[in-house]
Order: sequence, then C-alpha cells, then structure tokens
Amino acid sequence: SNRECVGMRRGLLVATLVLLCTVGLAHAITVKIAAHSEECFFQDIEANQSVAMQYVVTSGGFLDIDVLAYDGSGKNIYTAIRETEGKHVYRTREATTYKECFSNRMSTLTPKGVAFEVRASFNDALSEMEENKTKQRGKVDKAEDVTVMESSIFELASTLEEVHVKLRYLKNRETRHRSNTTSTNSRIL
Repeated sequence: SNRECVGMRRGLLVATLVLLCTVGLAHAITVKIAAHSEECFFQDIEANQSVAMQYVVTSGGFLDIDVLAYDGSGKNIYTAIRETEGKHVYRTREATTYKECFSNRMSTLTPKGVAFEVRASFNDALSEMEENKTKQRGKVDKAEDVTVMESSIFELASTLEEVHVKLRYLKNRETRHRSNTTSTNSRIL
C-alpha cells in the first residue's frame, strides 16, 4: 500500500514535469514595421533545442513581409521573401543568441503589422527524464503502469502543443482577415 502510494506520487511528479517541460518557452509578439525598415528580435537558446517560429502579416499593403533568421555566428538559416504567413522549424546546434528579422524594405509607404511566436521546446529534458525513469524502475512497484501513464502524458503533451500552435495560427489569420474586412468596408460605406 505504501509502495503503491510512492509509485503514484512519483508518477504524478513525472507527469507534472513532463507537461511543464513540453510547453517550453513561447513568446508571442505583435509589431508594426515601418516602410523601408527592418526589425530584428534576439533570443538566447540552449543547444539541441527544437525551435519553431510562426508569423503572419496582419495589416499593411499587400500583407507581405521578408523574413530572415540567423544563428549565433550570423549564418542565415531561413529566408522567406514577400510572404504573408509562414512557419519554420530548426534545431539549435549550440547555445547562443539566435536572430529573427522582419524586413519591410520593399515597401515605399505602408507600415506592416506582423504577429509572430517563437517556441523553443525542451525535448532533451524529456529524454533525460525517460532515462532517469528507466534507472529507477527497480524502486517502483508497478513500473508497467507508470510507463503506460508516462507514455500517455507524452502523447497528450505533444497533442496539446500542436493544438496551441494551430490556435495561435487561426487567431492571427482571423485578425488579418478582420483587418482586411474593416478596411474594405470603410471604403465601400
């Protein structure tokens, strides 16, 4: 009975840690980029992290923007020219400062509104927790039950992160379309 209680507590602790680790770091930002200008954003990211950057142009002109991403050494790791929206994913090789730039240099008059989110996931922390769980199997009474619970939590956390990204995308798209509709209605009425 006492061993089952310890096993349950350990399982709940692992479940909580897994959910916290899979959420990762997320920064959602909306910016206005003036015509003939470029805005860059910097983020310190640890080595061996999966990083996803998603963006959408919400207002201005033809709703297009140039996007550039650089690693810590200044090497270009992503380029998109005159895109309305997009997403790119990369894996960091070293712990350094990564740079994401939005360029509106092609625009002569119109500022652009851009909403974007950068998410760094701690997948390696999950692998480390999985190794620790394997080492402690002898200490838990029903290791199979904990393994089933943990695998379910990993799957749930992954699905939850996908839902979060999709909802952010839909929210940004709705904002862009609402802005477009408001602009069109103001010209018609």
